[in-house]
Amino acid sequence: MVPLALVALVGVVVAGYLVVAGLNSAGGEKDEIRKTVKEFAGAVDRNDNVTLLSMLCPQEAAGVADDIDAPDGRGDPNAKPIPIKVDDVKINGNVAEVRVTRPRQKPATLFLRKEKGVWKLCDTERYNKAN
Repeated sequence: MVPLALVALVGVVVAGYLVVAGLNSAGGEKDEIRKTVKEFAGAVDRNDNVTLLSMLCPQEAAGVADDIDAPDGRGDPNAKPIPIKVDDVKINGNVAEVRVTRPRQKPATLFLRKEKGVWKLCDTERYNKAN
């Protein structure tokens, strides 16, 4: 027979692990979102339309692809990136909202949606939030 103290200790260890894993998961998701937004901003800075389009949800990509001259363009890999600050990451299920700031620009809110395990920029979520 297993002593009751051992069962209780195992229960405490498992519960502690689940709490820590949950906290790390939330922080990990936020870090993943920040990284996605920064990579997207870099693609914009380089005029790397291939990367830019791949980082958008399908609805957004379809509209943007129609508006750019060279959807298959890779831009200038040596372009100087513009600094970006990503704050106030809010996650609600598979949708995230972030506030971004760049020099000489007003702060903006971006929306992302997680699709097949990957965060994609998806401004259409802005309108879903309003409903």
